[in-house]
This record gives sequence, structure tokens and C-alpha cells, in this order.
Amino acid sequence: GFAYKVSLRVLKCLGVVSDWVQKMYMQTMLEILRQTAIEASCVNFHCTKERVARWLLIRTDRLGENVIETTHHTIAECIGVRREGVTNALSKMPGVYTSRSHIEVLDRSVLMQESCECYRAHAQPLSRQMTLPFGVQSSSSWAARTMTVVGAH
Repeated sequence: GFAYKVSLRVLKCLGVVSDWVQKMYMQTMLEILRQTAIEASCVNFHCTKERVARWLLIRTDRLGENVIETTHHTIAECIGVRREGVTNALSKMPGVYTSRSHIEVLDRSVLMQESCECYRAHAQPLSRQMTLPFGVQSSSSWAARTMTVVGAH
């Protein structure tokens, strides 16, 4: 997707005059709250092996590849467990190859069976999609011209 850089002054003006900016802000906040709630539930109800599998699936989804360059310590910090727990979980996890600072997901379907239902909940996007307001309203089109694209993939 695209990322836009907007000055704070322009953003404050947009929030006052543009329903689109307010909706985008609220949608972003709802998504952050939703993911936080999923994470909190996962920490309380699922074992380390399920959480490691979920973390690996989410990372490979975001990276777009099946190789993750990370350490067991980093994963442990991200999911709130001891490093030894991550090492133990990975050693018993089929479909995953590990070596020093290198994890490769060989079989996503096996990993999905190992993960908890939180992965499927996390992978579900919000039902509403925001689109850029180019040319939709006069207030929105001037706002869109003040944004600069800073990246796309």
C-alpha cells in the first residue's frame, strides 16, 4: 500500500473539515484496539507453542516470504515468554526449520494447525476499506494534494 506524510498543521485542519480523515483515524484506532484485545486473550489462554506458531505466521504474512531472520530471544520478548520456551516450542514444531538467527517456515498448513485461533482472528481485516479521496469532495481533494507519497509496495 501507500504511506503518506502529512504535517501536523495540515492534519489538524483535515480533521476539522474532512469526514474521510476522521473515519481513517477511527478505523486505525479500532484496528489497534482489536489487535491488542486479541493479543491479551492469546497471552492468557494459549500455550507457548500455539503463540510461537501464531507469531511466525503473522511475520511471514507481513514479510511476504517464509524466511525470518530473528532469534529465539526476540520472539520470546514479543510474545512474553522465556527464550527457553520458544526454543522448546520450535524444536517440537513440524514444518519449521531453525538455525542460528534463522527460521524458515517449510509448511504453512502444518504451522496453521499448530497455531491458536488468534491467528485467524488477527488475519481477518476490518470489514470497512478506506479509499483515497482524490476528486471526491472539494475539501478532500485539496487535502489529498497536500499529502506526499513516501512509499509504496
